[in-house]
Amino acid sequence: MVAVLGALVVVVGSTLSIFGVTGWFLSGLYMAAGNALIGLWLLALNYSALRDIRFPHGLVIFGLISGVILVLGLVTIPGIFRGIDIKEYILTTVNAIWWTSALGWLALYPIWCVLVGRSLLLK
Repeated sequence: MVAVLGALVVVVGSTLSIFGVTGWFLSGLYMAAGNALIGLWLLALNYSALRDIRFPHGLVIFGLISGVILVLGLVTIPGIFRGIDIKEYILTTVNAIWWTSALGWLALYPIWCVLVGRSLLLK
């Protein structure tokens, strides 16, 4: 349910930007928060797979690392509630954490998905 909620938050953020309700920055905050919720699901899934011998241990560790990086997007939630839509108003630290979490949904999570698919096909 957490992953589905995260996906809905990402869609809401994109829709707000597409229809001109918000700017790209606030839309990006929504996207980071939604992907952070997906990261919570990824953490739970991989944590539960730690003791399961059917999953390669390296893949599980990579999933945990990816999930932690995705979860960093939760720092954007206060910006969403405040409606911050101008990049200059966000703290530099929060901005750096937000861009770090973007590494998760732009690269790490898709790589993890491909590796899981590959692992399942090879069994």
